[in-house]
Amino acid sequence: MDKFSEKHGTVICRKLLNGCDLTTEEGQKYFKENDLFNKVCVPCVQNIVMILEENY
Repeated sequence: MDKFSEKHGTVICRKLLNGCDLTTEEGQKYFKENDLFNKVCVPCVQNIVMILEENY
């Protein structure tokens, strides 16, 4: 978690998504319309995999 946080500044999803609140309909719409899954989530997961591969 520390390595991820160092690279991305946080481990909190809402902060990684620049304040997008996925608990609201409006936030979910914004998430989809701005393709945040591919722009933010996928790269974060890829980074986690790289961190884990380095450590094991």
